[in-house]
Amino acid sequence: MTDAIEQVRQAFSERYGHAPTVVAVAPGRVNLIGEHTDYSGLPVLPIAIERRLFVAAAPREDEAVVRVASEQLETPSEVVRGVANAPVHAPWHRYVSGAVGQMEGVAPGMGADILVAGDLPAASGLSSSAALAVGLLAAMGAAWGEALDREVLVTRAIHADRASGAETGGMDQAAIVYAEAGHALRVDFEPPARRLVALPAGIAFVVANSGVEAPKGGAARDSYNERVVGARIAAAMLADQIGVDLTNPPRLGEIAGVDVVDILVDELPEKISPVEVSRTGAAGLEQLVQLTAARFDHMRKVPVRKLARHILSEAVRVDDAEAALREGDLAAFGKLLNASHEPARRLRLQHAGVGRALQGDARRRRSRCAAHGRGVRGIRPRRGAAGAGGGGHRRRERGHGRPGLRSTREPGAGGRVIERAVLFAAGRGTRLGALTAATPKPLLAVAGKPIIVHALDGLAAAGVREVVVVTGYLGEQLEAELGNGEACGMRLTFVRQDEPDGTARALLLARDALRDEPFAWAWGDVLVRPANYRAVIRAAALADGALAVNEVDDPSQGAAVYIDDGVVRRIVEKPAPGTSATRWNNAGLGVLGPGIWEHAEALSPSERGEYELPRAIAAWVAGGARLRAVPVEGPWSDIGTPASLEAARETFARRGA
Repeated sequence: MTDAIEQVRQAFSERYGHAPTVVAVAPGRVNLIGEHTDYSGLPVLPIAIERRLFVAAAPREDEAVVRVASEQLETPSEVVRGVANAPVHAPWHRYVSGAVGQMEGVAPGMGADILVAGDLPAASGLSSSAALAVGLLAAMGAAWGEALDREVLVTRAIHADRASGAETGGMDQAAIVYAEAGHALRVDFEPPARRLVALPAGIAFVVANSGVEAPKGGAARDSYNERVVGARIAAAMLADQIGVDLTNPPRLGEIAGVDVVDILVDELPEKISPVEVSRTGAAGLEQLVQLTAARFDHMRKVPVRKLARHILSEAVRVDDAEAALREGDLAAFGKLLNASHEPARRLRLQHAGVGRALQGDARRRRSRCAAHGRGVRGIRPRRGAAGAGGGGHRRRERGHGRPGLRSTREPGAGGRVIERAVLFAAGRGTRLGALTAATPKPLLAVAGKPIIVHALDGLAAAGVREVVVVTGYLGEQLEAELGNGEACGMRLTFVRQDEPDGTARALLLARDALRDEPFAWAWGDVLVRPANYRAVIRAAALADGALAVNEVDDPSQGAAVYIDDGVVRRIVEKPAPGTSATRWNNAGLGVLGPGIWEHAEALSPSERGEYELPRAIAAWVAGGARLRAVPVEGPWSDIGTPASLEAARETFARRGA
């Protein structure tokens, strides 16, 4: 290796006119067993290989620019530190940009000259991209006098590698950093752990290059991300069945040890789309499709059942393979490798070194209610099945006589099922100026779909099946765009508020459709994550209703909500600035019961001449109604000005909400 490093040093000097101060070495890797388990938080058993990359670097103090050249790849990369979303002129530049971005805050103002060389072929399924990210990070840190420890190096390299758009796990980086000669590396993720596994004497692994490239971009990237999303869906639906709360994003590793999971996996749908799952309430849409540097079509149906079976059984094979290696039982080890490859072949999973680009569904559908699929066709896991420590497995029941559909409806006020909701969408949004001159405010797009569709998605995920939309300004346009709601899996009706005299009057217009039952409600211009709708409906189950609240500096622009022990005690609509003793604000969604009607009817106009729903709710609370207060989880946006619209677009696009 000494000769190879010296050759790299010489090549660096010839290119840049000065010597490097450091040369980092990053090997490639082969995964012996544990295909498509790492992103599910389940173990893998890789080895590092002799092919490697050398990354030579020297610091630049004249400007904060990182220049990277490669002996294998054309078109050198040049990245200005601190500049986001710089143009990419070649696919491999994404990894350079990702690595440089991960060094934010390290040696600010410093740049670097870097040369990448070595015999690890690109796009061969041997983790050349991960080796590049590890090598770049290690070289930059050392060149700038702030070397990264191995744990930090692995974490940052994972994030840098995801700049390609593939939501990879952490196996490659761990193998490159921690593997040692003569050993495999057992890597666990739940909880994080690593251990070396000595290879039996005389064993050799032959890596054959098929000659077919395995790039991470394009169809291969989309196919890989499809598996990631499919595994998340499986985890969310299984966890929902056994009553376990998972982290975000959901991972199968968190529930793999629950005995009944191996049985319940057979009841997962063969294929289902993320949006269908979100409507069952098993998980929020963003939990399923949020990716670091790519977008996923939330309408795309992805494999779930067979994939989950493979991942869960593959994790067991990793345990058995480690045991076989420790015992020197190569015959048993070989059988496990065959057992691993066969289901992966049937699933068309991409294996290291094979490099087969899988063709995914490249179609993009419009993300709006009129273009959504026809309701939920997958399964809705029913709570109550035994989980860890439970007493057996109880089969789920079919719901409402529709094949393949389970009941998704949540109990709400007083434990009654919430089937109906009202959305207030009559206002013009005058502060938005020209933006609403020809478009009603609820149809302005945020994160790829109209504002009001975010609310409809949240209500659908909470099990609401009928929604009354109160329209006014450009109401015919809104009604034409949303249609009857069949495509959303719910029934939409519209009532027109011709006179803009307040939200309480708007509510009274919807009374006949809502009937004398508890109902959900929401402003049509407020954005929250879909899971908040379900949380509000659930909170109302043991009360007269519920109100979502968000914390603000001063609730003078909304309604101040006074809370004691999780219960709303008082509401003050638009208090004078600086006069409120609470920072809780009416977040614009909740659940109300039939008791609200008398207060809405008895309401007098406010100083603005409007009949305001928060004042009716305040009167109901003052009369003894018990409303649970539910803090909003995640971002909250009230769209009222061009600035707030742009801020919401940035926030919700970034978070995938």
